[in-house]
Amino acid sequence: FREATGGSPHVCRDRLRYSEACRILMLESIPISEVAERLGYPDLYHFSRKFKRMSGLSPREFRARNRK
Repeated sequence: FREATGGSPHVCRDRLRYSEACRILMLESIPISEVAERLGYPDLYHFSRKFKRMSGLSPREFRARNRK
């Protein structure tokens, strides 16, 4: 799996979730807690920590900077 994708299954899942979170935050006006739930995170805190680790911004900051 690592040879084919460049990472573990968990890393690939996190990348896909992050990508989808970015898309939702830019295009939809749903609450951030609903984004977290839709992507399968156990709670908003967990989602926010993971998102900030990957982007350097909180989901709220990301949405404010990238709204279309």
